[in-house]
Amino acid sequence: MSSRKITTVDEYIKESESALRPLCEQARDLLRSAAPALREGLKWGAPNWSGNSNVCGLGAFSKHVDLFFFFGAKLDDPHGLLEGAGKGMRHVKLFPGAKIGEAGIRELIERAVALDAKSS
Repeated sequence: MSSRKITTVDEYIKESESALRPLCEQARDLLRSAAPALREGLKWGAPNWSGNSNVCGLGAFSKHVDLFFFFGAKLDDPHGLLEGAGKGMRHVKLFPGAKIGEAGIRELIERAVALDAKSS
């Protein structure tokens, strides 16, 4: 990432490592199609999707992309995609060249949106 201030999700993706950009776009497209009502923006310098509260976030690192679920600890994960052991947040790691479990991720997004809707 460059040192200039990132102000949009498009800029964030453009400034990510070139090998990670397709993963960022894929995750973004999946979020947009699975949860069109969520608001897309930047929080803490990274892409974020929110409804009543924060639902998902995206982080591009040096060799992988994380798709964060803010209340992932409360989500059923029948495909075993979620990682992490924190109090609430969980993430799915996406690596260049590896197949993305789109159906499982879509289910997680839909469950996260449903959980967020209950918090209203």
